Amino acid sequence: MMQVPEHKGQCWTTTLFSWPYFVLMWNLMSRSDSIDSIMLQHIDWQDDALIIEEQGHKGDQSGADKYGKHVYANPYQPHICPILSLAVLLFTFPSRTKLDQQLFYGPDSKNGFGKILRRVLDSMSMSDTQFLGCPAVDIGAHSLRKGSTYALSHCNGPNPVSVFIRMGQSLGKLKDRYIHFGEGTDQLCGRMISGLPFIDEKFGVLAPHFPPSILCRLDDNFWSEIVPGFSNYPPGVQSAFPFFLASIFYHESFLRSNLAASHPIFNSKNLYS
Repeated sequence: MMQVPEHKGQCWTTTLFSWPYFVLMWNLMSRSDSIDSIMLQHIDWQDDALIIEEQGHKGDQSGADKYGKHVYANPYQPHICPILSLAVLLFTFPSRTKLDQQLFYGPDSKNGFGKILRRVLDSMSMSDTQFLGCPAVDIGAHSLRKGSTYALSHCNGPNPVSVFIRMGQSLGKLKDRYIHFGEGTDQLCGRMISGLPFIDEKFGVLAPHFPPSILCRLDDNFWSEIVPGFSNYPPGVQSAFPFFLASIFYHESFLRSNLAASHPIFNSKNLYS
């Protein structure tokens, strides 16, 4: 999240996507190419979670049994919060058009993320790499999928089948026919993988949000003033913007302390005015 354009004249769009890309890849437990292919119409907000529909995976190559994965905010650890990282991405995105419907806009975000990850790992000190658990050269983009799978599997929480389904892993022809996605188990996986404390009442925390008295005043005119091209976002994503905005306000001090002063989020039209 602290990455800045590497070369003089390089634009922010080449680096600012890496934080939400990293966090989403961990939370969705997906391959890098699946994250790269997420479209805005695959995103919605339902109840207390962001829903992201994955379009096919190893266990469902055709996408016939696609479903939405639940993604939860972690207000206690904002640096790994998927809602906050996505909020920063979307509020700093150039004016959206009807043709710009890919979440991570760019010619090759997958390889771009891999290069940024490698650059960060190569820049780590010897003492920092000791916390990785393995040599930095052994870590790549796919390590996130492996790491989040291990994180869910090594604790007394979701059963192995729900973990495999979350990560899109095939259970075999016979099991794939009889064992399917379930809302409750995916919600449990979603909260656990977001880093919320499993054995604490904080596990059920809600995402930062506005009270009804404020929410009713946030009409389309308001959103069009602070979100470039807001009318071109699909309704599902539009329904998530109140939570994105609330997260940015809630974590303002964190963002100012951890993002570069030149970061586009601080120049966003009317956002902090």
